Amino acid sequence: MAVVVGAGPPHANEQAADAGRASQFEIRKIELADVIDCIARGVRDFGRAPRYGMFFGAVYAIGGLIIVWAAFALDYPYLVYPFVMGFALFAPFGAAGTYEISRRLESGEPLSWSAILGSVWSRTGKELGWLALVSLWDVDAGVRELARCAGLGMKGAMIWGYPPDDRPYYSPGYDRLWAAAQDLDLPLSLHIVTGMGEESRVDFRAAAVRYMHLVHEVQRSISQLVLGGVLERFPRLRVVAAECDIAWLPHWVQRMDHANQKFGAMMDVPLTMAPSDYVRRQVWLTFTDDALGASGLQAMGADAVMWGSDFPHTDSTWPNSQAVLDKNLDGVPSGITARVLHDNAAELYHIPV
Repeated sequence: MAVVVGAGPPHANEQAADAGRASQFEIRKIELADVIDCIARGVRDFGRAPRYGMFFGAVYAIGGLIIVWAAFALDYPYLVYPFVMGFALFAPFGAAGTYEISRRLESGEPLSWSAILGSVWSRTGKELGWLALVSLWDVDAGVRELARCAGLGMKGAMIWGYPPDDRPYYSPGYDRLWAAAQDLDLPLSLHIVTGMGEESRVDFRAAAVRYMHLVHEVQRSISQLVLGGVLERFPRLRVVAAECDIAWLPHWVQRMDHANQKFGAMMDVPLTMAPSDYVRRQVWLTFTDDALGASGLQAMGADAVMWGSDFPHTDSTWPNSQAVLDKNLDGVPSGITARVLHDNAAELYHIPV
């Protein structure tokens, strides 16, 4: 049985329209000379306003030291590695002040603490969207944390990529969480290497083999949510399968449809739609380097697929992200490319663009 996930093929005239749209954009590559020039300009600006540069550099350095100190003081030394890997994401916010300094120096405007710090403050709310990390050992506490983070303006939350075997996601004990997530309009992410299964255990033996299995936790969770009736009972719940590629999806939903036809009557919650319909309605996926999956976007449906670079982790496409995108999206219409690169994420997380 063939299954098509998502929207149908584009209109016949889309390719012609794409050609016109593509000519409106110019992608410029950053060369080594550009990097050297930027460093030289930064050194020059620092020399003209050293106290301001020292201030923002100190804030960034001291902030990092405080995070490391807190991890050891609270007896969580194992958090140092993820903190260090993720701390670079804060650099653009700390750099906002130095950008304003350079802008004022170039335009001849006077420098003052009020103007520069005011510029940094004015960017509040315009930064990257934040996702909460919610533990589910105590579901009621998790629901409270989800509500608190929604009040802080966070765009979604990440939960276990796969739950403990004795607490599958179709267990009634999670119902309060699913209800809260759909009522708060917060998508829940299932990320690889964040589950309770064997795939998330840190073990570098047979590393290549283990790497191949990382996505299985998220696949099993999707099966639980769909075939277990969670998406049937919570039709506005949105789930994101994060960093687990997309080429496997058509076969997976086809097999879920087959499983439901054969064994659905034995499940506690009868489904009123085919499993593939729930996936189409409520499941989003992200990929980093999956040319096979990207080649099927038109047939698979591109409205629920998003690309991410995974920066700054070891599996990231950086510093070759543009080349990876060129390979993955070669021949993909620009309308679909736009959805995958930014429009879908903006719609899912309500980010104004």
